[in-house]
Amino acid sequence: MVTLTAEYFGDIGRIRLTAGALLDNVSYTLQRNTAFEPTWVDVRGGIISSTGSTVIDDYEYVPNVENCYRLIVPAFYDSFNRVYPTGGALAVSGNALSRADTPDAASLDITGDIDIRAVIDFPDYSDGNQTLVAKYLGTGNQRSYALRIDATGSLALLYSLTGAVGLTATATNTVYSVGAQDGSPLTVRVTRVSATGVITFYIGNETEPDPSTWTQIGSTVAGTAGALFSSTALLETGTLNSGASDMSTGNILFAQVRNGIAGAIAANPDFTAQPPGTLSFVDSTGKTWTMRGDSEIVEYGPLPGTDWGTADTGQSYTSFNLSADANLYVNNGVGVIGDVTPAGDTATQTAPTDPAAVDAEVTWSAVQNDSNLDILVNYVVGIRATDENNTYESQLIFRPVTSGQDVQLNIRVRVAGVVTSLSPLLTVGLWSVGVPWFVRFRVEGNEVSVKAWASGTDEPNDWTQSIIDNTLVTGSSLFVFGRKASGTAYTQDFGPIEVRAIPDLVAASACVTPLQDEVWLKSVTYPLFNRALECVDWDALSRTSRAGFFDIKGRHEILAITDVGSSASFNLTLVTRSRAENRALVALLTFGGVLYLQPPGDTEEDCEDGFSGIPGGFVVPSSSVQNHSMRGQPLWQWEIQFTRVAASDMEGIVPTTITWEQLWERLGDTGTWEDVWALWSTWQELWSTQGSISAFNGGVIG
Repeated sequence: MVTLTAEYFGDIGRIRLTAGALLDNVSYTLQRNTAFEPTWVDVRGGIISSTGSTVIDDYEYVPNVENCYRLIVPAFYDSFNRVYPTGGALAVSGNALSRADTPDAASLDITGDIDIRAVIDFPDYSDGNQTLVAKYLGTGNQRSYALRIDATGSLALLYSLTGAVGLTATATNTVYSVGAQDGSPLTVRVTRVSATGVITFYIGNETEPDPSTWTQIGSTVAGTAGALFSSTALLETGTLNSGASDMSTGNILFAQVRNGIAGAIAANPDFTAQPPGTLSFVDSTGKTWTMRGDSEIVEYGPLPGTDWGTADTGQSYTSFNLSADANLYVNNGVGVIGDVTPAGDTATQTAPTDPAAVDAEVTWSAVQNDSNLDILVNYVVGIRATDENNTYESQLIFRPVTSGQDVQLNIRVRVAGVVTSLSPLLTVGLWSVGVPWFVRFRVEGNEVSVKAWASGTDEPNDWTQSIIDNTLVTGSSLFVFGRKASGTAYTQDFGPIEVRAIPDLVAASACVTPLQDEVWLKSVTYPLFNRALECVDWDALSRTSRAGFFDIKGRHEILAITDVGSSASFNLTLVTRSRAENRALVALLTFGGVLYLQPPGDTEEDCEDGFSGIPGGFVVPSSSVQNHSMRGQPLWQWEIQFTRVAASDMEGIVPTTITWEQLWERLGDTGTWEDVWALWSTWQELWSTQGSISAFNGGVIG
């Protein structure tokens, strides 16, 4: 269960908020509420996550009243920060003996037609001769057959009719010529007809040894006819000659040997089905495979799947209407829908959100990575779904270059599986390869609204489209849909998806009353400089006119050009009692940036005869005067001119309370980073260390 604690620290005027038991990858929003601020407002820098900051210091609290805080959790969140679905792979290093093998068996002694297949993922398909499958041993003249890829990226069949003489047939084109890419999975195949010696090489369209489509590589090769030699060599993957030569580097997912073209399977090691660390296993033909040398079964992904697995907030996706050649998977920040032979509805997925999210807002993104997109692609995300057939939808369309490369936006409703557009299809821009488009979609009561914008541009202030509709009144699930009507194989990439319930869902809350009887001047950026001010007073607020007056020829009256009033300025007086305090105040005024002036409240007086209504809020200092009030005594009177300004547009609070200079002074001349981590095991602990402002010498802020 998520926790939140609040504790007031008077050392530099802060409320420390600490969150615990957070869901991985989920970002929580921290908000504040007081009697003087009855609405909930976001705490500056208040984004909390298990992978980021779990501790936030709030310097803008309201003094001497109860400050309550809450953590807002999404009704649904998926960062796609995982690889799913995963399986095993045989990782071979390129070193001698790095392979998997099985002993010779009668079913492997194929002499007639043969069909050899493999699914591999190598970082470089032209990195010398790399063996995929082999029953081929030069020692003792036990050569039979082997499939490898050579230094040009061409597949080659090694075979022998005598065991003593080796023959080689090489594909007339490389695997690159038919779309293979280094570092991506590759499905390959070779067949040989014994009676004619004809050899044919193929590449498959799916990551499995029996894909739906094989594409021939180059032309057929006229090999030598005749029966293959029946050798006693073992069958191995990843090396040749019992691990002695033609070693491969990368991952092997499947290997398969068939007796006859598309014939009976003689060997079928499926490495994707093996848990990482497996040392030995039995394949579907009953043959035992053993890992040798430094080869190992490792986790590998993504593999072709049928859903996106489980979101960060714990909900699982369920798929519907998945096309025959479509697959879904998640790959390090992207949810992918793909289809080898698109022919209409590709995939539909739903996932429950929080039951309270009947009224909700979803934010999602889409990326188009195919510059040769041949026909339009639909990206759809919906909310208030009861199932895959009933939902409100936000639709984003990417049109091909030949149709203008437009991005189009629409609101739809799906009822009993029938889709109706609720707004005109609106062009909102142009897409570029690899540039995300963001969509915000809101359903509240009977109002349905949507807007979209490209990465690198500002989110529109207003909704692009907004309609009133009373069709659906229940449902709290998420709906995701991908579609391409026809054309070439393709993938759709979805970015992180977040659903926020209306009103927000509270994961945890905490309250504290900060007792403050002094006026504080704070640097929100660098709280090391925060200072409690002694004996504070101020003069009147002044605002200069922003009106302009102009005499115009032909007019008797003067022309006035007016604008809004200017920001208020005022002078603040205070005292300091040491040179160290002077240095600290100079540092605050010089390096503190936009400052936050925080009086204790209208009912308190900081100076015996002072005025309690000291202006609070964000200010910027301009001129200052430092008077030495009593010669020979450590007493100075300051007069500082401030101008009220808007709050800084900062991404977050920098909780720095120590400078690099002070850190290394503490460690000494021989200090190392190892010493740092021995004293502070996390950055948060280091940030929280209180440095002495009296020791500040103008060093760089850490």
